Amino acid sequence: MEDFEDICTWRAESLSGGREADWFPAVISLGSYPIGDDGGYVGKGLYSVRNSGGRVLYKRAKLERLQFDFYGVSLRVNALGKPIRIAVRTRKDSTNLVNLSAFREVDGMGWRDVFIELEGGRFAGLVIECKGSGEFLIDDLIGIGVGGDRIGVSIRKSSFMFWEKSDIRKTFRVSNYSDLGINLDVRIAITPVGRDAEVTENRTLILGPHSSEDLVFIYADLSAGPYFLELEVSSLKSSVSVLDYLLVSRSDAVAVRSAGPILFGVQCLATWEVGSETDEHLAWLRYLGVDLVRLICSGHWFEPTRRERPQAFLGRLFNKLESAGLDVSVLYTTRVPSWTRYTRGHGMPPERWGGFKAHLKRLSSYLSLYSNVKYLEVWNEPNLAYFYRGTYEAYIEMLSLFHRVFDSENSEVKIVSGGIVGAHENAIPAFGERIFVDGNFDLFGYHSHGSLSALKRDIDSFHHERKAKTRLANTESGLRSLGTKDGAIRQARDLVRKLVYTMSEENVEFFIWFTLQDFWDFDLNSDDSFGLVSVFNSPKPSFASYRNLICLMSGKSFYEYSITDSGLSVYRFSGGGPDELWVVWLDEDRDTRNSALLEIKGGEGVRLEDMFGRDAPVLSREGSRFIRIGRAPFYMIGDRIELESSVGLLSELENSDLRN
Repeated sequence: MEDFEDICTWRAESLSGGREADWFPAVISLGSYPIGDDGGYVGKGLYSVRNSGGRVLYKRAKLERLQFDFYGVSLRVNALGKPIRIAVRTRKDSTNLVNLSAFREVDGMGWRDVFIELEGGRFAGLVIECKGSGEFLIDDLIGIGVGGDRIGVSIRKSSFMFWEKSDIRKTFRVSNYSDLGINLDVRIAITPVGRDAEVTENRTLILGPHSSEDLVFIYADLSAGPYFLELEVSSLKSSVSVLDYLLVSRSDAVAVRSAGPILFGVQCLATWEVGSETDEHLAWLRYLGVDLVRLICSGHWFEPTRRERPQAFLGRLFNKLESAGLDVSVLYTTRVPSWTRYTRGHGMPPERWGGFKAHLKRLSSYLSLYSNVKYLEVWNEPNLAYFYRGTYEAYIEMLSLFHRVFDSENSEVKIVSGGIVGAHENAIPAFGERIFVDGNFDLFGYHSHGSLSALKRDIDSFHHERKAKTRLANTESGLRSLGTKDGAIRQARDLVRKLVYTMSEENVEFFIWFTLQDFWDFDLNSDDSFGLVSVFNSPKPSFASYRNLICLMSGKSFYEYSITDSGLSVYRFSGGGPDELWVVWLDEDRDTRNSALLEIKGGEGVRLEDMFGRDAPVLSREGSRFIRIGRAPFYMIGDRIELESSVGLLSELENSDLRN
C-alpha cells in the first residue's frame, strides 16, 4: 500500500494530549524521508503530545480510497529509542464509523516487523500512542485481504520531465491484496494530448497471494509535448484502470521568468508538507518558471507553540523559495491567535484589537527578515461563510489594521484584500463589492474558478465600483481536471485563456493558478484535481501549457484585443524581442461551432504553435494552407503578422479535400 517512494505527506492531527496548532508539520507529521545514497525513502513521523501521553492520527486519502476490506496490515517500524504503541484505524463500507485495532508496542533502536490483525474494513489511518515529543520511522506498509479479486495499481516515481528523443521509462506497480493467486491481462496506451496517434501494448501477468510486481514500459524517440498514458489491468471478475501523464521537453527548452508587467504564480501547499516533498516541488517550480508562490498560513502559526515555533519552519521554507529565485505571497487565514479573542473559533476575526495589533507588529517584524515575501493576503474568500464567520465591519477593521501596521512597519510587503469569489450560490451578497469600495489595501484580491465569461463579468463589475484605477490581484484561478482526458485538456486550455485575458487587464499585478499539485490524496472528501501535477507526481497537460506560455510571454506586454466578425478572439502582445505574439481562439460566446478552418495567406516566417509549443498541424489544398482553430488557443509568432491579410475564416470546406 505504501513504501513512501512517491514522496508524500500524510495528514496528521492530535486525537488526545495535543495542543493548538500541533498538526502543523513543524510539530507533528508523517512523510517521505530520504535514506542512504540510493535515492530510497522511508516514512519519518514526528509526534508531540503532553508528557503524560496522548495519541496522534496519521492518514492518507490515497490509501483510504482502496475499495476493499483488509484483515491485517504488516509494516516495519523503528521507534528510534523511545517506546511507542501503534494501531490501525479502519472504516466499514456502509458507515462512517471507525474501528481501532489493538495496539502493538515498539521500542528500542532498529527496525521491527509488526503485524496488526484487523476485523475487516477499509484502511483509515495509523494511530500512534506516545509521550512527549519524538520521532519514528516506518516503511513497507502492506494490506492483507482474504478471498476475491483485490487488485491495486500504483504509479511509481520516475523523472518528472523527459528530454526529446531520449529513452523514457514509466513504471506501474500491480498488487494483489488477496490470499489467492490471480491471472491478469494488462493493456497500456500512450497518446499525444489532443491528437489521434494512440500506440498500445498488451501483456499478461500472474501474481501470487499478497504479492506485487513492477511493470516497466520503455518509449523511445517521442517528440516534445504532453502525453496521456492509460493502463488497464483486468481479471475475469474485475478491472482497475489509471490515467497517467507524461511530459517530453525539447532539450534546449528553458523556462524563462516573465520579466513583464504581470507576475505569474501558483499556489503550493508547502506549509502542509514535510521537507522532502517541498524539495521535490521546488524542482517542479523551477521547471515551470513562475515568479511567485502563494502559501497558506493560519494566523495562529505566527505565535510560539510547543517545542519549535512554526516561524522557524516557515523561515526555512521562505529561504528555500528565495534560493530558487521565487517570491512569496502569504495567505493569512483560518484563525487568529486564540488570545486575541474572548472565545476560540474557526474563521472568526479578532475581538481584542489591541492584542491583535501587537500580534501584527510582531508578524511584520518577522516577515521583514525575508526579502522575497512581497504580499500578504488577508483571509481566504471572506465573502463565503465557510471561511469567514465574522461581520463585514470586523473584516474591514482587520484589513485596515493590517494595512496601517505594515505601511508603517514593513511597507515592502503589499496588503492584498482577501480573494473574493464572484458568482457563487453561497456568497454573502455585496460583501466583495463593499470591500472594493470601502477597504484599505494595496491590491484588491479576487478568485476566478468559473468560466472565462464569468471572470470578464467580475472584472467589469470591479471597474464600475471604483472610479480610480485600483490595482488587482488574481489570487486564485483554477479549474478541476476531474481525472479524465477531456477534463485535463479543458484545464490546460482554460488556464491559457484566463491568463491571456488577465494580461490584457493592465491593472492586474499578478496571477496565481490554484494549485501546483492535486491534493485529493490529502482529503478524502474532496475532488481537488485543480493541480498542474497529479497526485502521482506526473505533470498534467496544464503544466505544459502554463510552462509554454511563460516562455513565450517573457518580457512581453499586451497592446491590443479584437474579436472578428467570424468569432475569433485575438490578443496581441509585443516586447522582449522583435517578434510579436498573437493568441487566437474561437470564442464560444460569438460562434457555436467547436472548430473552424483558417486560411493562411502568405505570412512567411510566421510560426504557428499549439498551446503546448508543438507545431500546429497545417493542412493544404490546391496550394493554399489552412489551420483548424477551436476553443483551444494557438499562437502566431513573427515580426509581420497581419490578421486581415493573412488569415480568413472558411466556413465550409470538406475535410476530404484537405491533406497534411
